Amino acid sequence: MALSWPAITPASFFNNHVMVNMNKCLALFIAATLHGLLPKAGLSENLYTEGFEDASTDYLDRDSILGTRIPDNNTTPYRTTEIVNTERSGNALKFLLSPPEGHKTTLAPQRLIQLPSTVANEIHLTYWIKFPTDFDFNSHGSLPGISGSLPNKDATFFTNVSWSENGKIAFMIRGYKNNKTVSSLPHFIQWDFGGFQKRFTPGKWHEIRIRQVLNTPGHRNGVIQGWLDGVLACSDTLNSGVRDTANEKLQIRYIDLSSETTSTSNSSNSNNVNSEYILFDDITVSDSI
Repeated sequence: MALSWPAITPASFFNNHVMVNMNKCLALFIAATLHGLLPKAGLSENLYTEGFEDASTDYLDRDSILGTRIPDNNTTPYRTTEIVNTERSGNALKFLLSPPEGHKTTLAPQRLIQLPSTVANEIHLTYWIKFPTDFDFNSHGSLPGISGSLPNKDATFFTNVSWSENGKIAFMIRGYKNNKTVSSLPHFIQWDFGGFQKRFTPGKWHEIRIRQVLNTPGHRNGVIQGWLDGVLACSDTLNSGVRDTANEKLQIRYIDLSSETTSTSNSSNSNNVNSEYILFDDITVSDSI
């Protein structure tokens, strides 16, 4: 049986050649467009990691780890922390929020982890956190976050995670210079991306991830983002005015490893000595995604 092939004329060859090139150009255009829309994941550098596996280390001792700074007004000897073994991945750091026995009050455990001078405008902080099953969320409080200042100055702005009633999660920001309302009091940005308020579940390990990009001085074009267990929970630009024109050299300088109650609860549980604590684990700081 003789095989027959379609006749190839100069016109059909030209048309096919043009169609192939047009398809290639369209594919390149789509790829370039998507590349511009998707997040740019550069070569991430871990600037700090801590899993608390060395149980002999005092993680809040000013001399124990290089690159930390503890404010002078927060050096009371009865800040209570300890390394505990957990079922998740070995050791974790326990922050005690209630006053130790024999004391009426306690100052919050705090460590400012100083970042390299090359970090100026963007930082990513990730950590794991667990509240006990009977934790009193009505007490309200703050959690680790990002801090910065002018060169050679103490910290002047803070971007912390916070909890409130029923475990509601929000950013607690302080010291922002270019927002609509400037106040020494904290301002709260709810983690309610997509219209659903994110919450901590007592007794469960959660992964918290924070990204902050500082604004151009005098403009609110920075970025504050938060993820809960890998899901975007907050993405805010309207409240990102950290730098004004008088503080254009303000930069990210610290990770604020602290936690404290910011208001008193009326719950009977809040009066139990040593009853309130939080566990932290696997802290990672990087300069990109």
